Amino acid sequence: MQICGTGSLERSLLRGDDMPGTDLVLHELRRALRVTGPGAARTDDAARAFFLPLEVFVVDDAPLHEHPGRVPRAALMSVWSWISRDVLPVETQSYSDEVSRALIAGDHAKVEAMTRVMHDQVAQAMDVVFSQAESDDKARRRLAAQIPVANGVDTAKEILTLLK
Repeated sequence: MQICGTGSLERSLLRGDDMPGTDLVLHELRRALRVTGPGAARTDDAARAFFLPLEVFVVDDAPLHEHPGRVPRAALMSVWSWISRDVLPVETQSYSDEVSRALIAGDHAKVEAMTRVMHDQVAQAMDVVFSQAESDDKARRRLAAQIPVANGVDTAKEILTLLK
């Protein structure tokens, strides 16, 4: 029997998809992957590391519901995709590669240090993006389309506030 990765199930949970039994399946898959030998870092490890310090502000609620000072878990991957694709693509790729190597090596202190640096870079870049969008209607519409989740721009602004 071939064991699949947990990535697609985890991504569906982050999107807010409610599938009965997913927690049990993920638990068993993770256990099986640990037992079968050393594994590579998951593809979303960089996003996990990036958002981990914000975990206390994350709520398991649909992005449609606004919670001041809180971030819906279902919106995190959309915001990460926007950061990776449109805000800091080169820096995000480098961060992802380095985080994967550090996690494989078990160097969690290095992951934390890289994450702090990445937070600062993302906060500065997001400030620029949001400033441009304030004065340019076309940029504001483009920004809303780049974060394809309900209240995506507001969620990204909330994350920016938390990063600062």
